Amino acid sequence: MSASDRPDDGIPDRLVSSALEFAVGIAAASVRIKPALPFPAELKPFLKFQKLPAKALADVRRAIEGDPVFFQRIASVASPELVDEPGMLWLTRPEGWERQLADMACDHASVDVASELRRAERRREAAEQAAQRSLAEIASLRADIERQGGELHRLTAEVTELRQLRTSLEADLGSARLELRQARDRIAAASERAERFRLDAADAELRAADAARVRDDVLAQRAGWTARRASDESILAGAAQLASDLDEQVAIASQLARVLGKLSDELSALEPVARRTDVIGDRAARRPVGTGHRSAVRRPIALPGGVYGSSAAASEFLVRTQNVALLLDGYNVAKLGWPKLDLEQQRERCVDVAEDVARRYGTSIAVVFDGTLIPGAAAPGRRLVRVQFSAEGVSADDVLRAEVAALPADVPVVVVTNDQAVANDVRAHGANTMSSDQWLEFARR
Repeated sequence: MSASDRPDDGIPDRLVSSALEFAVGIAAASVRIKPALPFPAELKPFLKFQKLPAKALADVRRAIEGDPVFFQRIASVASPELVDEPGMLWLTRPEGWERQLADMACDHASVDVASELRRAERRREAAEQAAQRSLAEIASLRADIERQGGELHRLTAEVTELRQLRTSLEADLGSARLELRQARDRIAAASERAERFRLDAADAELRAADAARVRDDVLAQRAGWTARRASDESILAGAAQLASDLDEQVAIASQLARVLGKLSDELSALEPVARRTDVIGDRAARRPVGTGHRSAVRRPIALPGGVYGSSAAASEFLVRTQNVALLLDGYNVAKLGWPKLDLEQQRERCVDVAEDVARRYGTSIAVVFDGTLIPGAAAPGRRLVRVQFSAEGVSADDVLRAEVAALPADVPVVVVTNDQAVANDVRAHGANTMSSDQWLEFARR
């Protein structure tokens, strides 16, 4: 063998010529692929050879072995149909491959040249087929890249659309904030008007009460007089005039009450901003003193005919009663209504529901809880509902009894509780009672 047939590893180049020619065929096919697959630059002079000359085998082998990546690629696509047994041993290099190739080297000279050429041609064709398969795979990858590019374009368009939507929403938010400020201004103005109407209604009630008192005095004097007929007629005329004035004052008061009720309904649909008094009975203390003798004993609110005491209609009638003071047994209601919550959450829910009723109907409501050492007991009261905690050593039941006893007799009172002892005691003082179940059903509507 020549020096080229005896490389450093002792394996003749011609013994692995099928693998070398297969590698050159793969490199030649790679040139026709766009983009071309990488291969050793030293193979470029041999790409047009149908069969490698013997003197080129060593250079080709050296170039292939000098590029491990290309070598591994050739080994991964080689098969016994494309490369002969010595070539496969050289490419795959299993354990003991060098010894096997050395044994094959002795028989290499007797290989039929014509058969070798035919095998080489088949290997080249197979290599070209493999290259075509690689080309098809590349085309598929390019199609996938184009599809992903289309998806990217669609997503970019969606991002642009979302940005435009965000800009539009920001503009809408600005408009909403402006409308909110304007609504708050309208609420404030409406509250001022409502307060003026309340003052006018109170003044009208005072004038009506004065007129009624004068009328009663005149009628009483008229009953004891024995003056002349002319004087009687004059007195009667004066009384008639006073009665007419009284009717006019009552009409004005009724009109103001209707306007005030309408404003209250309008304010109920908006966020209330006007402060309410927190002391139950304060409105009753400001009421004008009526004419005639009032009993010192409070009388329960009489329900209209056909209204049953435990019905929703009865609950609404009691809550809507003018100047009514409504007292809630706090924990009695809270523990019944929200048994799964802790005490603090129960108190919050109970007061929230009471606030909602006060907002809807304008009712003065106080909620009485047990205990002064409870966290939040000293917190400022709410705007619509007075929250009271009993003093140390005093139960909420006793506070409810004391509240009812302390209120003026002409102030109607409703006590909400399921405690029968408390209910019996406050009814003895002329208060109406409502069960906690009935209150929760009404307030949650």
